[in-house]
Amino acid sequence: MFVDKTVEISRKHSNTLIATLRKTYGNDFAPGCADNEKLGAALSKMDEPSLSRLCHDQDFAVLDEVCRA
Repeated sequence: MFVDKTVEISRKHSNTLIATLRKTYGNDFAPGCADNEKLGAALSKMDEPSLSRLCHDQDFAVLDEVCRA
């Protein structure tokens, strides 16, 4: 389910820092990932709830705005 979406997310937002995403999704987003880690590197080790949030916001065209925050 997540494979196609994570490829698209990585292509578009791989340079976004996890710290940037935590401003919107909270400190529990992507546990085990450092704040200074880039999304492209962190996607492969993210937990299901964090991936679900990203995929949902990608589907509803919100992720671009979140990544710019």
